[in-house]
Amino acid sequence: MANKVKPLSFPTAVLEACFNAANEVFNEILAKNAKFKKVWEIWKPYRSEQALWSRIAEGGFDGFMARMYGAGKV
Repeated sequence: MANKVKPLSFPTAVLEACFNAANEVFNEILAKNAKFKKVWEIWKPYRSEQALWSRIAEGGFDGFMARMYGAGKV
């Protein structure tokens, strides 16, 4: 990486805190907004399915590309 930049992932604790905070906000909005609730009830199961699909479709490719980068092929 340029200028010795070392990219880092967010720590799991940070991701969990953000996830939990987002869900708190969603729940507050759900309690007050019928339109949001209608969309949420359709979107939430989709999000679960999409997360699984992403692990299969994107995760394998991401791992492959990381290995290619590590091998100096990218």
